Amino acid sequence: MSFLLMICLAAAASGQLAGGNGGLLHIPSNESLAHCPSSCGDVDISYPFGIGPGCFRQGFELTCDDTTQPPTLFLGSSTSTDVIGT
Repeated sequence: MSFLLMICLAAAASGQLAGGNGGLLHIPSNESLAHCPSSCGDVDISYPFGIGPGCFRQGFELTCDDTTQPPTLFLGSSTSTDVIGT
């Protein structure tokens, strides 16, 4: 099962797919996301994924370890599950 599909199924199960301010269908404005990193190494990041406060939808947080070469992208705030760009 693809990574994105698993995340969408988890979001649907938790009720986050509803519209409005709290649901996945609410997309912040470009201005409110302007401070958010748009990549980690050669992996592009777009909302609902993001790095830093206000940059991601709940459950879609990423962490970039830019002390490694190339930088390494991780799911969540830990360094146990790395994300591989395609």
